[in-house]
Amino acid sequence: MGLLLVVQGLHQGFMLMAGAEWVHSVNVMRPYWWVRTFTGIAMDIGISLVVYTLMKTSLRSTTGAAR
Repeated sequence: MGLLLVVQGLHQGFMLMAGAEWVHSVNVMRPYWWVRTFTGIAMDIGISLVVYTLMKTSLRSTTGAAR
C-alpha cells in the first residue's frame, strides 16, 4: 500500500506540475482508489484475525492456568 501511495502521489504531482486541472487529476486517480480500497480491506481482515487470535490465546491460557 505504501508503494501505491507513492506512485499515486507522484502521478498526481507530475500532472499538476504539467498544468492539468486539479479536478482532472483527481478523476485520473480513481483506479488507484479501488486498489487502495481492496488493500485496506485486506489489512482490516488481517488485523481482525490478529486480534481474534490474541483473544483466543489469552482466554485459553487463562482457563488453562486455572485447571
